[in-house]
Amino acid sequence: MKTRIFIAILMSWVLTATAQTSYEALRNSIFTPQGTARTIGVGGAIGAFGADYTTIYSNPAGLASFRRSEFTISPKWLSATTESQLQGGNPDENSSYINRHNKMRLSNVGIATTSSPASKDWTLVNFGMGIIRLADFDQKYYFEGASEGSITGRFIELADGLTPDQLDDFEAGLAYETGAIYNPDNDNTFYTSDFTQGDIVPKGQSVKTGGGISELNFALAANYKEKLQIGATLGIPFLRYSESKAYYERDENNDIKYFNELTYDESLNTIGTGFNLKLGFIVKPVHAVRLGLSVHTPTFFNLNDTYSSSMTYDYTINSSSNFLEAASPDGYFEYKLRTPWRFIASGGFLLRKMAFLTAEAEWVDYSTSFYSFKNAGAEDLAYEQELNQQIANKYTASLALRFGGEFRTGPARLRLGYSTVSSPYQNLNSTSDAIHAGIGIRTQKFFFDFAYVLSTYAEAYFPYETALYPEAEVNNQIKREDYIATFGFKF
Repeated sequence: MKTRIFIAILMSWVLTATAQTSYEALRNSIFTPQGTARTIGVGGAIGAFGADYTTIYSNPAGLASFRRSEFTISPKWLSATTESQLQGGNPDENSSYINRHNKMRLSNVGIATTSSPASKDWTLVNFGMGIIRLADFDQKYYFEGASEGSITGRFIELADGLTPDQLDDFEAGLAYETGAIYNPDNDNTFYTSDFTQGDIVPKGQSVKTGGGISELNFALAANYKEKLQIGATLGIPFLRYSESKAYYERDENNDIKYFNELTYDESLNTIGTGFNLKLGFIVKPVHAVRLGLSVHTPTFFNLNDTYSSSMTYDYTINSSSNFLEAASPDGYFEYKLRTPWRFIASGGFLLRKMAFLTAEAEWVDYSTSFYSFKNAGAEDLAYEQELNQQIANKYTASLALRFGGEFRTGPARLRLGYSTVSSPYQNLNSTSDAIHAGIGIRTQKFFFDFAYVLSTYAEAYFPYETALYPEAEVNNQIKREDYIATFGFKF
């Protein structure tokens, strides 16, 4: 299923020794719980039925549907292919480059225990705990080609109006130290470079990202007269993100006077933890119908970034070759991030004991994500306010719809599902879609489930961002396949 969502991944603005951007707030706020193969097989829409470990995240009231205790573990294999092509310049010369990336992950591991209280009204009180994967940041791609403009335009913008000793240590300062930008006259607040307007510059970059978000859950749920289920989950997410970029510009044909080659390498690592609370309800007006509702509080993350960058510049003047290099110090920054509230409504219909149909809708307003910097000075506080305003202006509410069903014959299970998510960007009317399928075998003490998810989408990537100079734009076509297996034991 083709996805028509275009996400503008912005280059990190490194101001006053901070690497936070509005895009990072979005990336760390999008949760796509993976969980068990049974849930994935029905499109992720299991909240109204429960009796599956994934509901501890989506709707904790589903924990009260367990009749026996069980342990589950779900390894996952991710296979992603990214085809990248630089836009602009001569399209015939800008070839596509394909990168394949495979990774083994743990989708979930957890236990649910059941107990019967000494009450005729409360038939079950169940407890669950474990870990569920909420996000994967693994991606790798590479592009090269030629297009108008140079990354030095960005460095000139950052340096404009500042003296050399006021330049930042991670971008403009490095460009000045290596000679990529310089003061042409006596005015040491005006900068230029070896590039002129209209230059077609050969360029390329390799990008590799990794990490993800996994959440430790503790849940409690109760079943009242087989008509009402209530539940609550305390979530403790652990976030890890790594990013390495190697960018270059190179003039092998001597088309640009003085300039030979520029390289710019960046490294970023983010780690942190947070907490949230989830409350859920399931109502059974009649035996065959389930209606569910859950509310997730924002996740309150405490995060820290470590980052660095380096640059080299090679140029020739008066027949003399010059090669200069510079490296930044190690950057470190602590901050907080508050993600949006989440509201999930679900419904299901049981077709005797042969099958069920289920649907789920999740609403999240990504414009409400919010940064809070720790131990911030006046410049950092100004940047914090600017970032939060960017988030409010750039993003909007997103609606995720998930549909699925399961057919039973003896111990075998067949599952199909479909999911679609609207764009979190304002003024971008597009969706991200995926097809789900799964099978399973159930016995009295053991079960095995397998699921497959196929999603394809496109994203626009900008290696650097400028307001006044031409930007490089890369079109990434991504195909992602997830294979999930769940092994379960009842006791």
